[in-house]
Amino acid sequence: MHVRLTPELKAVVNKQIKSGRYATASELVRDLIRQHGTAESQAEQRELEQLRDDLRTAINDLDAGRGKSVRGTKQLAAYLRSL
Repeated sequence: MHVRLTPELKAVVNKQIKSGRYATASELVRDLIRQHGTAESQAEQRELEQLRDDLRTAINDLDAGRGKSVRGTKQLAAYLRSL
């Protein structure tokens, strides 16, 4: 794979290599890709946990009688339009 970088990005890569943190540009790119994948996975987990929390709240509200009963799709559509 061949990647073209702007002069600014090349300077960032060179700075990282000169600092000794990375031996090569390839090593830096591999590490950044791994970090990106980890960050995406963590964000997906947070989003999933938020959805679970929202669902628990909704179920608790329904169990406590805080809900709206509708019968059929027409009544549901009318209710949703009223929101």
